[in-house]
Parts: sequence; structure tokens; C-alpha cells
Amino acid sequence: MLNLDAFGGIEALPPSIGELSGLHTLHLRECEALLSMPVTLGNLRNLSTLNMTSCKALKALPPTIGQLEAMTHLDLAFCRSLPSLPAEIGKLAALQTLKLQQCSGLSEVPSTISRLVNLKVLILYGCSGLTLLPDAVGELTTLEELNLRACTGLVKLPETLGKSLESLTSLDLTLCK
Repeated sequence: MLNLDAFGGIEALPPSIGELSGLHTLHLRECEALLSMPVTLGNLRNLSTLNMTSCKALKALPPTIGQLEAMTHLDLAFCRSLPSLPAEIGKLAALQTLKLQQCSGLSEVPSTISRLVNLKVLILYGCSGLTLLPDAVGELTTLEELNLRACTGLVKLPETLGKSLESLTSLDLTLCK
């Protein structure tokens, strides 16, 4: 486990982070100046938890994030400058929890999200920049919780939403106009 929470002033991690092959948990909460992650992030094949809550300056995730086959929990809450997720996010087949709460700069969710066959929790609470969700969200058969609370820019839900979400037990649309 590597915990760099509130590591002030750091704008980037060194590429050598990818050499930590046994790393299973990486905490970067409140690294508010962090702009990006190195492409070597994809070398962390044992990484199961990546928590980047409140990395407010984060502009992008590398496409190599799709190589993190062991990833079960990805928390990007309050990453307000993040405009999108790489399409390769769909390669995280083991992912169970994806938190994007208050990612107000997020304008879209990639359609490759449908490949997240083990996803149980998808939190988009406060993603005011989202206007549409891809139809692919309706294909998440293991999804139990979908939180769209305060997604004030959302104008409609996908037609597929009620078709394959047989595991869904919680849908929060509070404050959606």
C-alpha cells in the first residue's frame, strides 16, 4: 500500500511508480495539484484500489489504466477538472465500484462502460456537466446502485435503462431537473 494523501504541490508522479509491481492500494486523496498520472500506471497489475478523491487539478487518466486487470475500486470523486474517462476504462473487468461524485467537469461517460461486467456501484452524484448517459449503462447487469443525484445537466435517461439492470436496487435521481 502506498499512501500519498494530501501530498501538497505534487503535479505528477514519477514514471518509476510503475515499478511497484506488488502494489495493491494507492491513495492520492487531496493531491490537489496533481495534473496527470504516468503511463506506467498500467504496469501496476496487482493494483486493486486507486483512490484519487479531491485531485481537483487532474486533467486526464492515461489509456494504460485499462491494463489494471485487478482493479476493483476506482474513486475519482471531486476530480472537478477531469473532462472525460479514457475508453480503456471498459477493460477493467474486475471493477466493482466507480465513484465520480462531484466531477463537475465530466461531460461524458464512455460507452465502453458496458464491458464492466462486475460493476456494482456507479456514483455520478453532482456530475453537472453530464447531459446524457450512454445506452451502455443499461447493459450493466450486475449494477446494484446508480446514483445520479444532482446531475442537473442530465436531460434524459437512456432507453436501455430498464432492460437489463436486473440487479439494480438503488436509483437516485434526486435534484435532477
